[in-house]
Amino acid sequence: MNIKNLWNLNLKHKYIFTNDINELLQYIEKGEVNTDFLVTEQYKPGDPINNTLDNQANKNNIYLTYTDNNHQVAISTNDYYDTVIHPEFFKKHKQEIIKAFNKNIKNSKETYFSLNANLFNDELFDYLITNRQDATLYLKDIELTEEQLKKIDNLFMNITLEKKNIKQKICSKYAFDYKTPNELKNLNKLSIYLNNLIQEKFENLRFLPDNAIIDIMICDYNHNYSEEEILTLMSEKLDILDNLNKKFIVKIPVDKRNIFQKLFKTNYNNLDLIIKNDLYEYPYQQYLDEEKKLDGMIEPIKKANLSPLEKYIAVYNIVKNFKPYKENTENPEYSRYLRYILDNDYMVCAGYAKLLEVLLDKVGINTQHLSVSVDTSYKKGFTLEEKPVEYAGHARVIVNLDDDKYNIHGLYMSDPTWDNNLENSYLNHAIMTFDKMQISDILFKYNTYSNIILDIHNFQEFNDQVNFLLKRKLNKDSILTQNKTFKEKLLYTYKDITTSVIDSFECDPNSQKFYQALKNCQEENDYINLLTKIGHYLVTRINKPIKDEIILQANLTGIKVLNNLDENTLNNLKNEQEISHEKREELYFPYILPEDNDFNLEDKNKSI
Repeated sequence: MNIKNLWNLNLKHKYIFTNDINELLQYIEKGEVNTDFLVTEQYKPGDPINNTLDNQANKNNIYLTYTDNNHQVAISTNDYYDTVIHPEFFKKHKQEIIKAFNKNIKNSKETYFSLNANLFNDELFDYLITNRQDATLYLKDIELTEEQLKKIDNLFMNITLEKKNIKQKICSKYAFDYKTPNELKNLNKLSIYLNNLIQEKFENLRFLPDNAIIDIMICDYNHNYSEEEILTLMSEKLDILDNLNKKFIVKIPVDKRNIFQKLFKTNYNNLDLIIKNDLYEYPYQQYLDEEKKLDGMIEPIKKANLSPLEKYIAVYNIVKNFKPYKENTENPEYSRYLRYILDNDYMVCAGYAKLLEVLLDKVGINTQHLSVSVDTSYKKGFTLEEKPVEYAGHARVIVNLDDDKYNIHGLYMSDPTWDNNLENSYLNHAIMTFDKMQISDILFKYNTYSNIILDIHNFQEFNDQVNFLLKRKLNKDSILTQNKTFKEKLLYTYKDITTSVIDSFECDPNSQKFYQALKNCQEENDYINLLTKIGHYLVTRINKPIKDEIILQANLTGIKVLNNLDENTLNNLKNEQEISHEKREELYFPYILPEDNDFNLEDKNKSI
């Protein structure tokens, strides 16, 4: 077979697929293609040179790449993008081939160019990055100079560099996420997720128009980062945005207010901050004003030399006595969210719980929200024997306490709502263990199944609870697992239950270690071993009751330090405290409140 040049074919594309080779051979047989130059297969030093097109036609997924009408055809395979030219021919005609190759690419309308070290040259590189920024470049075994790297540093085109079979994207046509500079210029709102915070160049947001809204949406379902790490990252990115000298409206989610306060400025030159908190959005200055009120409540506690338990009791006293319980039936949110309860006359369990969480965070004590249900059928006057159970939502708080002074290390429930009484200082529900599932005649249950894990006393109980949850979930039909094998469904179930168990005590700093360990679980035994470790750990921290006298002692110590009381006053207070505590035992919930301070449980679907 004669050696052929395929360039005279009127083809639209740079690559010729295997299926087209037979058609090409027909052109060649008819003499419609010039036969001036050589065609070779992929060449490596030391390989015998094969110059027949027939060999190529018998291979699968072969592409033919060519230079120009007067120069040799090059070949590359589907999984090895490389431009190959007969080595002897290339040596003899190198400059001429490169010149023709450059000319061909400049005249081409293609948007993808695969270049190797043989045909890569500075002239072509400068042309492509200057005039063909819509193109995609694939560079094989090419060493870019520092100057070339600087040229593409702020360039927006797709450039991938492959060295020793390792592919690295060194330049992207997208300025931010999957948006080009032109798309950003016409964008008035941009949502930014955790992935963007970590990977993207915030300097490229200079392309956004003035007064564009940048909405930060944090979703870290796999618990890869701590709250402080995420807020630190956000703070760094805000500084970058502020220095772009463009006006932006930035919406920031805030959960751990104490960490946020330490990391973020009180004002920015070019940013108008909107705070997202408590399901609301409000101006930064309003948030700062709110912070001043909250900080004023606990400023003495932060400055005083108190142990964690003493700090906790001091904050608990502030919250439970903040105002009488009062629902707003017309606007329920007025009695639940910080932005309202700090300034109005309304407050229900969700408000007490939220205020407690926020203030404890400010004094360095970790908490998490706990949704439970309480039996409200007493409202209808039934006797104990005949009353039906009617549940309504209720908010409590899980508190992580580690106090060496009192040798207290564990997780506890807190319910300032049930100690709310402005005439008496009650602490009966300040530190409850999770086995207090029934108090007096009031039934009480958790609203999320994972939290039942917290009501255990030994590892066997933990094991029984986990097995119950696993079997229940495994037997339950799920859209997510209906097309999976049994093993896949089993592993999915293990992962879901293990995550839920860790979620139930995520206010414990050690939970982060378990989240990290969860990522390494691949097989059933991995999950079993991790759950075993979690169970043994929880047994040491769950349902460890604290004696009343310790709680009262911590309370008195806090009062003494914060108020500089003398011993006589302190002794009198101690007697009053013990009487109040005992009296409260006789007034276990439900207790009589003024009519305008009732629980207003007419709507059983609303949280109280």
